[in-house]
Amino acid sequence: MFRLIVFVLFFNLITVPAHALGEFKITASDADALDEFGTAVSVSGDYAIVSASRNSDDGYRSGAAYIFVRNGDQWIEQTKLTAVTLMQRITLVDRFASAMITP
Repeated sequence: MFRLIVFVLFFNLITVPAHALGEFKITASDADALDEFGTAVSVSGDYAIVSASRNSDDGYRSGAAYIFVRNGDQWIEQTKLTAVTLMQRITLVDRFASAMITP
């Protein structure tokens, strides 16, 4: 089985343009090669959410989002969200978590 990896690189665009503040690697515990893990990534402080919009665990391309929490220099997977965990599915191909934003 293939394991997809997301690399996230932070940039401080205000004080030091194009200066990398940190880089880390995140993998989903149950990632599949066709899940599109990492299509959308949002980071706020010690929290990161990573999409897998074609994850099919709850139905064909139903989608999922993974929540990670930083613990020191490691990012630990906390939970996996799916459309089924949040509400009843409406369509066959939900592609839940196709896009995300952080306030």
